[in-house]
Amino acid sequence: ISKPFTLTKPCDIRIQGNIEFRDVWFAYNENEWVLKGVSFKVEAKSTVAFVGATGSGKTTVVNLLMRFYEPDSGSITVDGIPIAELPKDTLRHTVAIVLQDTVLFTDTIEANIRYGKPDATIEEVHQAAVTANAHRFIGRMRENYDTMLTESGGNISNGQRQLLSIARAVLADPKILILDEATSSVDTR
Repeated sequence: ISKPFTLTKPCDIRIQGNIEFRDVWFAYNENEWVLKGVSFKVEAKSTVAFVGATGSGKTTVVNLLMRFYEPDSGSITVDGIPIAELPKDTLRHTVAIVLQDTVLFTDTIEANIRYGKPDATIEEVHQAAVTANAHRFIGRMRENYDTMLTESGGNISNGQRQLLSIARAVLADPKILILDEATSSVDTR
């Protein structure tokens, strides 16, 4: 058993993004295990995909990492620090999650992307859109980045909404980026 990790100040934390699940068990309902002894490591700056049937626990892994739930047993660490020892706001500012169902606001495309980093320059907003492969469709919009989105982005396609959400996450420059079926409506090309 390792010595408990104790943080002195939140500003002492420099997250790199190394994740480890070690023998994690979890059930939403008692004895109905979703995860049974799950162990894996994800090194910082690497790309990992979880593939499985609906209900196999992919989103549960994300929920546990974000501390929306606590595991029944086992440990989850980020950079060797048990996530239970990390302040939730530190953990959540380190991770960006893009879900299948996007959240967009009644505002311009630029403002919706900028939500990931309010003080971003317009060049940073454009670069995030290029990285997310959204810049081209934005350029075809009548008012480009100044195009006003209706409620929940109802005036653009599901795929375009997902690309804007990815651009927002890219702009935030997280140490850990999670795409939870975030490209389900995006053209595979």
